[in-house]
Amino acid sequence: MARPLLADVPSGRVECLFRWSCRQELGRGTFGIVYKATCTKSSSLGGFAGISAGTKYAVKAVLKDNDVMGDLYREMTTLRDLHCPHLIQIYYAFQDSSTVYLVEELFEGKELFNVVQEKGRVAEWVAADVARQLLEG
Repeated sequence: MARPLLADVPSGRVECLFRWSCRQELGRGTFGIVYKATCTKSSSLGGFAGISAGTKYAVKAVLKDNDVMGDLYREMTTLRDLHCPHLIQIYYAFQDSSTVYLVEELFEGKELFNVVQEKGRVAEWVAADVARQLLEG
């Protein structure tokens, strides 16, 4: 049985419930702001699977906006249902009255899109290797 897509958290309780430290903005995108954060107290997490104290995560904060919510739900559903060592995992998604939060695996490298942008193109063997990794899962 798939876990619920979003859990509701009362406004003002997000910081208290999830106790993140060392929060650092990593970037801003179409959906919102992504932070690098360390969970400091797993007992406050109510047993949320995959989240443990001392571990660094990417926390994506997305303001609720009808223009992006469809794409956001699609991303959450896709990441929740896919389990591949070459794809970022989503551990938990929750919302308060104004924001949706995604707690995801932290990847501290470059995205494939950025590599292609910087180099202009990549060699065929590099593209084939990336495709192989994605298909192998």
